[in-house]
Amino acid sequence: MIRIQKGFTLIELLIVVAIIAILSAIAIPTYSSYMIRSYRADAQASLNYASQFMQRIRTEQSSYTPGGITPTLPASYAQSPSSGVARYKISLSNVTATTFTATATPETNIASSEKCDSLSIDHTGLKAFSGTGGDMRTCWGN
Repeated sequence: MIRIQKGFTLIELLIVVAIIAILSAIAIPTYSSYMIRSYRADAQASLNYASQFMQRIRTEQSSYTPGGITPTLPASYAQSPSSGVARYKISLSNVTATTFTATATPETNIASSEKCDSLSIDHTGLKAFSGTGGDMRTCWGN
């Protein structure tokens, strides 16, 4: 008499579950890392837009503070990404007639896993970051 097997054995199911667990343990941290890097790249682009905005003001008015008034960033430059859930807040600091610094500060939803904490660029184009465990290549891609 020939027995026809119907279904899976417990060992086969445990092997499949173990394989899925191993793949998940690798895939989830990798995906999170890619997402954080994409948020950081978007923040870098937003900082460059903010810097260009300030440079246009200086070109047109011969000062970063025309008439002694500190300019404010347009709403589309004040966060990164410019629409949707903000991952970084973009702000201006140290604004004088001849200097400024634009800074991207991560929101709490990504700050805990970020090596590069905040990114900044000044009026000369000098890029900087704060945080532990990061470097210029990691944080700015240079």
